[in-house]
Amino acid sequence: MTKQGEAAAAARVAAGLRLRKRAELLELIRPAFGRTGPWLQAGKYLAAVMSDLPRRNGWTIARYCGDRSPDRTQRLQNRAVWDERAVAGAVRRFAVAGLDLWVPKTYATRRYSWMTPPARSFRRTRK
Repeated sequence: MTKQGEAAAAARVAAGLRLRKRAELLELIRPAFGRTGPWLQAGKYLAAVMSDLPRRNGWTIARYCGDRSPDRTQRLQNRAVWDERAVAGAVRRFAVAGLDLWVPKTYATRRYSWMTPPARSFRRTRK
């Protein structure tokens, strides 16, 4: 296999992994939406945000999603009924689970040490 063929195969594998991960994230956030329409629009929005768009504004995201204008995404963000906290929690869990893939095993004992707050000093100061 040539180097170009290897690069093309690697790109196909990466694209397939990206699609599977995005589908996994969409299934995690599904319970936060009462209706299918806003959930589908959220999926399009996620795809646009996770893409390599050079600029991310309402119009470029709308074009990426296949919408004529940014009205649908703005409706999702402003008026649609969905549980924002549930989505934030699902995205957080998804991101932390993804860290396990990228953290080298040598750091396994110190994993997530950046999440712990610094030790608190109990020394009194004079007024």
